[in-house]
Amino acid sequence: MRDEPGGNMLLPSINMLSEEDFRFYKVTFTTYFATERASILLGFRNSVVDQWVEFHSLKLERGTIATDWIPAPEDIETTVNTVSAKIDNVQSTLSNADKALASRIDTVNASVNNAKAQISTVSQAVANVNGKLSATHTIKTQTISGGKTAIAGITLGANREESTVIVMADRFQVVKNAQDGSPKPM
Repeated sequence: MRDEPGGNMLLPSINMLSEEDFRFYKVTFTTYFATERASILLGFRNSVVDQWVEFHSLKLERGTIATDWIPAPEDIETTVNTVSAKIDNVQSTLSNADKALASRIDTVNASVNNAKAQISTVSQAVANVNGKLSATHTIKTQTISGGKTAIAGITLGANREESTVIVMADRFQVVKNAQDGSPKPM
């Protein structure tokens, strides 16, 4: 071990087995360095030509008990921050002397990094004293990934004069019933 001003400290030697699988080695030492910066230098004696040594998941810790390797807290926080899920629900009603309105909005979101998926439903019913009536229900699904957006949706609506069904999709298919395994393109 070497501290920043240049002092050296010899750590205990490890006899390494010449096998191809990884092994756990533990070295316990107490440093006499007072600096916050130090380096560990690795050296090999009696090595054979074309022999190699690989190090994996090195861990340096304070104390006398070796613990299992775990990710650093900042690595865990980054992972958690890039994955999210959220459900929103908004319901409202409004009524006065000449009109009644009820609406509900539900939104489900999930994301990982820049990839996002969303489902939203909007239901609204309106009635007024002049006989104007309307009811709509909209379902929209959307994904965003790699700069591409895919959207599918359906809106059902009715008023006193007519009813409408509007469908938006890149591909539209119909099945005869729930057991029909052969969707028919439209």
